[in-house]
Amino acid sequence: MSDLPAPLLGCLYCHSEGTIIQSENRRLFGIGEAMPNITCNVCGSVAVLEHNEGKDWRIRYKKTNRDREYFFSSIHLGRVGWIDADTALEISTMSFVQRQRVQQSRRGNLSWLKPISLDPPPPLIDPTEIIYLQFRYVTYQQGQRGRFSRADDVIVDSGSFYITDDYLHLLGTKRSWNTKLTDIRKVDFDDEAWYVYLKNNELNEYYRGDNPEEPTIMDAQLVASVIQALRGKAGG
Repeated sequence: MSDLPAPLLGCLYCHSEGTIIQSENRRLFGIGEAMPNITCNVCGSVAVLEHNEGKDWRIRYKKTNRDREYFFSSIHLGRVGWIDADTALEISTMSFVQRQRVQQSRRGNLSWLKPISLDPPPPLIDPTEIIYLQFRYVTYQQGQRGRFSRADDVIVDSGSFYITDDYLHLLGTKRSWNTKLTDIRKVDFDDEAWYVYLKNNELNEYYRGDNPEEPTIMDAQLVASVIQALRGKAGG
């Protein structure tokens, strides 16, 4: 078994093995101990690795690949400064699982997604529907088509949100909103949230759910991928 720290054996960012190249990291004004740069020749990520003869190490990413394929890694490894060994390995593992789930969902494979059993089911949800995901807080918003910013969009309602095999349900504080999966126009995500836009809607209304700040496999990208897969199965 190799005594090398994990970041030298394989890329924590994209999980490719045997792709790491070490290079000297210049000391600022010749002061301090020079720590090596490590570069992955697959994803192109560049990090500074600090380690000793034992198993203790920490890593800080200087350059990362922002392609959507590495969405999870770019947020939770690439923007947080120094990360200790245990935390980096945990996040890297979660990143790998998240990426696999996204890829499966894009192929329409949701066998990994287990239904949620709620007894009784939330009001206005048909007992025959299969509930796959639930969220404590999602907003129903109104915007304008063609705008680059959502900053001025109006929150119409907010509340608990459920994704089933046939519908999106928002149990809002004002009323209930029920949208068939076939009535979805577009599903999208960014660093902040996931978005579900509706068809034939002049007001450009959409659902918005925040991307969790803490690392969790079910992030904005995966939620969007699941909704898209369910939409496809429903014929949308």
